[in-house]
Amino acid sequence: MKLTILALGFGFALVIGCGGASPPPQTALELQSIQQRDFEAPKDLTFGATISVLQDLGYIVAGADTQTGFITAQGATQRANYRTDSQSKVTAFVESTGGERTRVRLNFVVANAKQACSLYTCRVRNEDEPITDPAIYEQAFDKIGEAVFVRMASR
Repeated sequence: MKLTILALGFGFALVIGCGGASPPPQTALELQSIQQRDFEAPKDLTFGATISVLQDLGYIVAGADTQTGFITAQGATQRANYRTDSQSKVTAFVESTGGERTRVRLNFVVANAKQACSLYTCRVRNEDEPITDPAIYEQAFDKIGEAVFVRMASR
């Protein structure tokens, strides 16, 4: 009898413990709502503000095209351990939504380059992890909003 109660208690604890192990993944719509924001400013002004803010955040702009509105940038590479390098990357898409309104969508990613070596060769395996923390995007959008405001005031 004691063994049965103990087994049931253990089984119940196992079910409870596994039930809250990880949050459910975000849907595409939830992720999109975190990653984009609209601004009351023309596209060219918002595009410049976005580049400026990415540089202020420590990113090196690798490419930017005003016509397509696409920006790519990367942060400094950091050594996570002796076999793994880590680097944050960001892409931005700036589009006009009509008149003086512009939408900016950011996508932050951590790129991990893991080195696997055998006796004769080494290979690098890249593993990209999307950053889904809303606070990261909120901070970047707040700074873009401030930069847009300053640029609009100086027009």
